[in-house]
Amino acid sequence: MSDQPRRILIIGDNRRNVNWGGRGASIALSQVLGRRFHVAERIGGEAFHFETCGFGYVGTLLPPQRANWYYYALKHADSRALYRWYTKLEQACGAHDVIQSNPLASAREMLALESRYPFLQSMCSAIRASDLVVVNGEGDFVLTSPPRREALFMLAAIEMCALLGTPVAFANALVSDCPTTGRNLDTLAAMRTTLAKCRAVCVRDASSLEFMRTNLPEIACQMVPDSLFTWAPILSRSREQLPINGDFTIPYPEQEEQFGKLRFDRDYVCVGGSAAAGLHPEQSAAAYSALVRRLLAEGMRVILVQADGRDEFLATVARDTATPMIAATTPILMAGAVLANARLLISGRYHAAILAALGGTPSILLKTTAHKMESLGALLGLPESACFTTLPAVADHDALINAARELMAGDAWRPKIAAETSRLCSDAERLPDILDAALKQS
Repeated sequence: MSDQPRRILIIGDNRRNVNWGGRGASIALSQVLGRRFHVAERIGGEAFHFETCGFGYVGTLLPPQRANWYYYALKHADSRALYRWYTKLEQACGAHDVIQSNPLASAREMLALESRYPFLQSMCSAIRASDLVVVNGEGDFVLTSPPRREALFMLAAIEMCALLGTPVAFANALVSDCPTTGRNLDTLAAMRTTLAKCRAVCVRDASSLEFMRTNLPEIACQMVPDSLFTWAPILSRSREQLPINGDFTIPYPEQEEQFGKLRFDRDYVCVGGSAAAGLHPEQSAAAYSALVRRLLAEGMRVILVQADGRDEFLATVARDTATPMIAATTPILMAGAVLANARLLISGRYHAAILAALGGTPSILLKTTAHKMESLGALLGLPESACFTTLPAVADHDALINAARELMAGDAWRPKIAAETSRLCSDAERLPDILDAALKQS
């Protein structure tokens, strides 16, 4: 018997995404799996989106390498009559998205098209060459209407693995109803059929586990904390990595107005955005500016943290309030160190709050899409008083300030949070054991 480690393919590696969570969690997932397996290949999360994957729309009159022109015309059809005419012609001739609501049908079509699209050739070859495929669930399984293409792509990838005879596992996942559109029953039915073909199904939080047990009891599912918790040993000792002069953390492209504002040798509070806040940038900029001014009036040193490109509205807040900002493009470990050594984080970003917690930093959690922030608060043992609406109104400021002072008082929360993240780190490190056992199943 060969003593070579088994080959792993990760589908959904998001390190090319500027989002701190996508980068950090994907790197951490690859690292923790690499302790037991050989992570031979990774398929990036950009494959989930038809504008970047190179094969999303098929059956076009254009050759495959020019199908992105059809996507461009489709995207701008409302503003140009020529584009509307052209896209209707393409659709009449059979142009369609290969990712459908039926994951098995999607997988079969992708296999049938394998020889025509280099990406599909590469993906199928990687699946065939692997001993196990791990689909990184990240935060995409919110049962929206219409369904998220990312979620349907993951299900199609699982079906493709089943068709090719390669064991597959679903890990690091959030599963939730959509707070806006409610539950998509078609997606739920697809999950019931497809996830049953996985050797292991692991969700990252208790709320997702409860959802699975209530709505998909036939799927053997267990909770394994987010892979990012495995960075606890790194970020719990990261204070010495922060320069006194914050100019040394400014990423490319450096702007003149960024210099001379950041220092890490004094206490500071970090304020970050959320997926929900990014949907309404003007409204969010006004609400955040009001909040930052109140924090400054209370004597707190504020650093804005742009944990995702969609938090661009924070640049407006930085200008309006003369507050320094850590850019989304900051190296991920440096960004984590800034959060891990703050006195407090106020944010609606799930992974930003984890990065903070790894150093013991408590968080005021702002609600966002799905249940992610509430479930994280419960996971970290934070009080319910630490959770607020997506955009706290001026009327909420007093309560938020009181909660912030309670969490920062005497740094009493830091050792509690650090102890909890240490436990969650150990729990997250079980993932290779779970997958190893799954591979031994007949």
